[in-house]
Amino acid sequence: MGRRMATINLALSVFLFGFLKANAAEKSKTVSEMLSLYAAGTEQYKLVNTLIVGATGRALSWANSKLRVEGRDPLYCRPDKLIMNNEQYLLMLKNAVKKNPTLGTYPVNALGMIVLDILIDTFPCSKG
Repeated sequence: MGRRMATINLALSVFLFGFLKANAAEKSKTVSEMLSLYAAGTEQYKLVNTLIVGATGRALSWANSKLRVEGRDPLYCRPDKLIMNNEQYLLMLKNAVKKNPTLGTYPVNALGMIVLDILIDTFPCSKG
């Protein structure tokens, strides 16, 4: 299982790296520009951007799970029975930018920080 997961992670990383390298101009775009292009884009553009946002959310979920397994405080506390998919992460991003337009001014390469902030705000951990 661990070997298979490592292979999947490597394949996803290679795919995303290749896409991002091929679209170097993309990293200079803001999150709002990315979302506008998504709304007006081709199905391929929509799929790739949904995958990027979803992969970011899943990576943060894995990091959060690792913290829990190690007995450390998680970054956010999503309900155990809630399973997130790519489209849900993208919808959370869209809603957060609508609610706080300043998030849309950040460059796309800050996506990890933005998605993490959204997850922390959406699924806060109870104190005590």
